[in-house]
Amino acid sequence: MDGPITGATVFACLFTAAVAGVLVHARLPGRMLPQGTGDVVRRGVGMVAAMAALLVAMMTVSLKTSFDSADRDVKRFSAQLIELDRTLRRAGPDAAPARELLFRYTARAMKDIWPESRVRVDVTDKAATPLLDRLEDAVVTLRTTDPERQMLVAEARRILQDITESRWAMEAHSGGSLSPWLIAVVGFWLVLTFGTFGLSAPLGGIGSNTVVISSLFLCAVAVGGAMFLLQEYDYPFRGIIMVSHEPLQNALFVMGE
Repeated sequence: MDGPITGATVFACLFTAAVAGVLVHARLPGRMLPQGTGDVVRRGVGMVAAMAALLVAMMTVSLKTSFDSADRDVKRFSAQLIELDRTLRRAGPDAAPARELLFRYTARAMKDIWPESRVRVDVTDKAATPLLDRLEDAVVTLRTTDPERQMLVAEARRILQDITESRWAMEAHSGGSLSPWLIAVVGFWLVLTFGTFGLSAPLGGIGSNTVVISSLFLCAVAVGGAMFLLQEYDYPFRGIIMVSHEPLQNALFVMGE
């Protein structure tokens, strides 16, 4: 389930529960909700609301931290690709095949991470892993008698190892860390909270009821927006809010110069 659908579903459930609570309250005899009973209900629901708010806040901080980490990994990955390209360029003409494989690998990796992105180069390769294997072979087999170029080849091998580690780190941020059961439990707590808000809302004239419904509507929108953000942060490489692919696009531009 993506962010907009999650946010809209949560909003619809919460606002429906709140309106249902208001309608039930309007039809209950006054003696069924005495002052003492209302206080007990509000205290119990206040505890549930506090737990839900605390859990949502903790999930937001955790997922936002993971999202920012994915953004840093993309920038580091792009910088390492550019560094490897420059190192291979300095290693001489013998490294030209490795540079060509590096360019193709970058384009394919970008398309794998952001399938809906519009890469500004033709991506004819079907998978990135075989390209990476061929790139490693091309770098490992580079031979030279020049001491300076030997140092460059050794540096290229080190950078290539770092690139592999960075790629796996990005894969770890691909998303799906939120448990559906956790979302269901939090959603139940929130529905219970909003239903009780509507049930305990003071009823008056048309103007008073309009204010109550409007306030519950805005609160449902706010909570639905929070759940939307959670779902978007959980999948940093897709959706409306996602890590930018511009660093890799810039890396392709530098390699093509």
